[in-house]
Amino acid sequence: MKKIFTIFAVAMFTALSAMAQLPYNTTMTSDHYNDATIVQSKGDNGWDGGIRCGNKDLGGFDYNDKYVVIALSSKGIPAKITCNSRAESVQGTLFPPTDIVFYIAWSADNSSFTTLETKKSKTNSFDVALPKEAKYIKLCYSGNFAGFFTDIVVSELVYCNAPEHDVWEPNDTIGAEPMLGETTMAWGNTEPFELTLTGDGASQFTVAIDNNASKGREGVALLSAIYKNDVAGVHEAVLTIANGTYSYTINLKGTTLKKTQEIVWVLDTLVMTVGDTLELAALATSGLEVSYETDVDSVVLLEAGKMVALNSGEVVVTAKQEGDATYEAAEVVAYTITVVAADDDEDDDVPTGFENVFGEQVKVSKIVRDGKIYIIRGEQMYDMLGNRL
Repeated sequence: MKKIFTIFAVAMFTALSAMAQLPYNTTMTSDHYNDATIVQSKGDNGWDGGIRCGNKDLGGFDYNDKYVVIALSSKGIPAKITCNSRAESVQGTLFPPTDIVFYIAWSADNSSFTTLETKKSKTNSFDVALPKEAKYIKLCYSGNFAGFFTDIVVSELVYCNAPEHDVWEPNDTIGAEPMLGETTMAWGNTEPFELTLTGDGASQFTVAIDNNASKGREGVALLSAIYKNDVAGVHEAVLTIANGTYSYTINLKGTTLKKTQEIVWVLDTLVMTVGDTLELAALATSGLEVSYETDVDSVVLLEAGKMVALNSGEVVVTAKQEGDATYEAAEVVAYTITVVAADDDEDDDVPTGFENVFGEQVKVSKIVRDGKIYIIRGEQMYDMLGNRL
């Protein structure tokens, strides 16, 4: 599915007559026939186990059209009409009906009718699709004596097609714009749909439906889902679209990646002399704080972003940035530092940065012997880590 994914529609609107009352998906009864808001025209007709068009006793010479007009329900959309028909006379085989013609016609306004299907047998079955615009149905018989229409049922057009897509898997880096996904769903003459989000990742999605379904209309709903894309990780949810008659699901799986970062670190020197101090000054492109560590503790001392050479030898100094909720951990950067011995001398002042090694400001002296620094405080001697000798 595309990065752009949503749930809405453009409708084909059908207005329905306020007079129409014949219920859909129900076999027509005498009560329906005798309801003047349903059967609009009757003439010399009646109900006899079904609609009788004409007079089976006195209609031997009447070959005119004999018909009834049925007003359809004001709610919904018609799909088709099914019924049976038969021609009949009281004289039976002696004077049977002749010139038999049954037909079904439709109209949108009860004035101009269009024939849908014609049959000329004595007994017939009709199964006729109706135009969506049909508001009135004419059942007509034009042979002599009488024609009967029985088992009359007008069925309703109700449908919904499954969404065009049932999976959406957006993927981007944290901090990017929220992502919109769309899909369409065609519907006709059905109840409105409700949207439900379930699953651990449901809070990371916002869903909506535009041009929701409704009775008496057809349309195409546009379903939309917005992935917030503001929390790193994989977030899964299930969108359910249901209205009691139809139910569909769309699986949502959003993946948000952390940003990457690098450590930028260049040292002024890789060689130090015992007693020297070196500013480390590594920077992470994320702006997060960088930490340092060494592979041995006896050669240098790390303190407040500085490195002080204690004893001669080699040490590997590593800069790290382990990331946070937004950034991945940076690749570590390491340098090997060589510390060389200082010349033997004696100095009244301890090198900068070591005046607080005893936790107070005091006058101390240092002495370098065999490449190692010792601190003289009064009558006591200490190494650079403050251990009394």
